[in-house]
Amino acid sequence: MKNRIFLLLSILLSHYCFSQISLESPVEQGVYQRNSNNEAQIAIFGKNGTTTKKIDIIEYKADLYQDNNISNSAWTKVDSLESDSTFYGKITLKQGWYKFAIRYWSDGKIIKQDSLNRVGVGEVFIIVGQSNASGDRTFGIIEPQDERVIALSNSYLDFDHPNDIKPIFTKMEHYANIGPSGRTAWYWGNLGDRLVARLQVPVLFLNAASSGSILNQWAKSQEIAESNVNRYPAPFGTILNTVLRFGNEFGVRSILWMQGESDTAGGTSTSQYFNELKNMIEALRKMTKKPKLTWTISRTSYTKGIVSPSVILAQNYVIGSMENMWQGPESDLIIGSENRSDDTHFSGQGLMAIAEAWEQRLNDDFFK
Repeated sequence: MKNRIFLLLSILLSHYCFSQISLESPVEQGVYQRNSNNEAQIAIFGKNGTTTKKIDIIEYKADLYQDNNISNSAWTKVDSLESDSTFYGKITLKQGWYKFAIRYWSDGKIIKQDSLNRVGVGEVFIIVGQSNASGDRTFGIIEPQDERVIALSNSYLDFDHPNDIKPIFTKMEHYANIGPSGRTAWYWGNLGDRLVARLQVPVLFLNAASSGSILNQWAKSQEIAESNVNRYPAPFGTILNTVLRFGNEFGVRSILWMQGESDTAGGTSTSQYFNELKNMIEALRKMTKKPKLTWTISRTSYTKGIVSPSVILAQNYVIGSMENMWQGPESDLIIGSENRSDDTHFSGQGLMAIAEAWEQRLNDDFFK
């Protein structure tokens, strides 16, 4: 009887010790930005809370999903560095959607194995702007059909301590928000379906837009963020924290900027809009240490039957005068009650039209 109790206690103790090994990267349904070689370097990172077992070897296995089948790959050793309490290494994966597993060895034995049903290498976008970027369920939603269209689920409420956030990714769904501040799948889900079908890679969206914002609000919050390392107020602070926390780990293909309606209503001049947007782009690149961070700027100004040549001219000036800039869609061309039921926000056919317009701008040259 004593032997049985001792055996049971040993098993329980062993299970407890090995459960203290926690994998923090990669994460379930995370998508990592591919490079020009169609691959990404992914960190293998975690904590070893055991006091009796040192991890000697870490191996991973990445089985590719393709055409309703899954490959059976070999276990590969991770070149890892380990301290007493953490382990870290890097691996390189080709573009695709993977079933991922990792196992830990100690004293010639496998002591634990972790598995993730989905990990991807593909495209990562951060959406920025005002309500036609953030979304509004009042005007309709297009839910994506492909499971490879992924959204961040963490909300902006988590951003008091961005470095402590454990990212949560899910298939983009109808009414679920796109974190940190987006509202519903909006038309981004349809854009995701279009890109996945064309590129055959998973696509991740993060949304740092601020509904109703005028560009001067971004400029003022940027100035505060630049002068105070402990305070990053919205709306600029939202995109800054998004790039710092998620862009650094997962990479990012481009910022997608769609804003200008409030500046049309407010009568913003060409020079003001140009200077504020240019300064914000420069500040974000500097503060995130990403001097080549790509921006794709939509030409957007239409609201309530009015367009602003001043805003459009400023947007074109920014595109033409800065490096790593791309032309986004000319959204002012998508008008009419069938496209904007309130004469400002996309709705009905307009949701499909603006998704198509974005996809046309994100063409093959864009992804080279």
